[in-house]
Formats: sequence, C-alpha cells, structure tokens
Amino acid sequence: MWRPVLGPAVLLVLLLSACYRATPPPRLDGPLAITIDTNRSRLIAAQGPLQQEVARACRRDLGWRVDPTAAKRLVLTINDDDISATSHGDLGIARRWRMEISGTWTLHRPGHDPITGRFSGSGHAARRDHEANALRAAAANAADAIAAQVSLAVSRKAPPAPP
Repeated sequence: MWRPVLGPAVLLVLLLSACYRATPPPRLDGPLAITIDTNRSRLIAAQGPLQQEVARACRRDLGWRVDPTAAKRLVLTINDDDISATSHGDLGIARRWRMEISGTWTLHRPGHDPITGRFSGSGHAARRDHEANALRAAAANAADAIAAQVSLAVSRKAPPAPP
C-alpha cells in the first residue's frame, strides 16, 4: 500500500539533501584578493566576468570578504578557450554554439601551503548578440565550481604550514 508513495518520497529526500551543505563553509580570516595571472584565451572579454563572478560566488556561497589589496590571494589562470558549434542549419552554418572557459586556480594564504585546482564553465549562444550572456554564463558556471572546490580544499587543509 505504501510502495507507490515510498519511492518518490525517498527520491525527494535524496534530492533535497544534495541541495544543502552538511557543514558551514570554512572561515577565511580576513579578506581575499582575486586576481588573473594569465589569460591564454582568445576571449579577452572572459577575464572581467570571470573575476567578477568568482568574487560574487566567494561572497554569496562562502561568506568571504573580497578586497583587491588582501594578503590572501586566489590567483586564476585562464587556459585556451573552446568555442564549438552545437547546432547547424541546412547549409551547414552554425546556429548555436558553446563557449567554454577553463583554467586553474591557486589559493595563497600566508603561513599555509598553496592549494591548486582546475575549473571550467560553459555557456551557449544562438546569435552574435547573445555571446556576452553566454560568456557571463560560462564565467558563472566556472565561478560556482571554483567556490565549491576552494571551500572543500580549505576544509581539508585547515592546519597551517610550519614556519
């Protein structure tokens, strides 16, 4: 009698538990500076949105303060981008394309060993005037991944490095 209700209920509990954090994000004493060290992308415009979105994600998701003069630094390196067609018209002309930005991040904190990770994010455009939104979406996706990875890495590497 309860079997038809039990399956969806269990699924709902599993989905909801994936949406919430079991523990609060790690504390970062003092503000964090977010900088771009290298931009190897053809999408020169990717740098600004990525930096802004990473700052937003660190503030919103982790509760960290962001200040360009901070001693703690999150350094981003943007690798080559990937722009590829995802849909073609009858004449073989791209009608929709995906823009992906990827790279590495390194967190430098005084008294701690650097922590490094990789990121990527993508967005889609169907017209030339949609490219800015696609780039912003790619930056937001990458920023969310960076914030999650940095949070996890800081939680695991809590003890400071020996002097």
